Amino acid sequence: PRHGIRAVNIKHCVLRNNECYDQLFDGIQLGFSENVVIEYNTVHHQRVGINLGDQHLNPVIRGNRCYANDQAGIQMDGDAYLISNAKLEQNILYDNNHQASAAINMRDVEQALLINNLLYNNWRNAIAVNNCLHTHIYNNTIVNPIDSKWCILLCNQSEGARVYNNILVNLDPEKGSIG
Repeated sequence: PRHGIRAVNIKHCVLRNNECYDQLFDGIQLGFSENVVIEYNTVHHQRVGINLGDQHLNPVIRGNRCYANDQAGIQMDGDAYLISNAKLEQNILYDNNHQASAAINMRDVEQALLINNLLYNNWRNAIAVNNCLHTHIYNNTIVNPIDSKWCILLCNQSEGARVYNNILVNLDPEKGSIG
């Protein structure tokens, strides 16, 4: 009942076409992985939909649908830059993060590419990049609802970030697109 899928110390694995919901913590939780692909999964009604903590090299998170998760739809917490060369592409995230900072929540990650994702109706921030190095955010579509925060939040010494060619709509008159 804790996690839908939990994998630790894995290499060259693919997690594909799973549905995870109603666990106590995370739908998919990985620790200490290398060259892992998480694709075409549906993860909902969790604490965190897809959660990468600890050390990860070259993770690919592609084509997943993450919705109605209490904290984040996708979270990467590298703790001292132990997640590197991450690629998040073609994911759909909505109705997430009523209790945390972002639908895609990243901390201490280096060399991440977020491309062609769709995020809508997520509360607080859609994408939060906290103390990350060289994050590239390209060709994403984000629509934030009223009473949300930023479409993209870059904070706490996030260096070398590049934000290009995104569609950013924030329906809250108190906030904006990029903070």
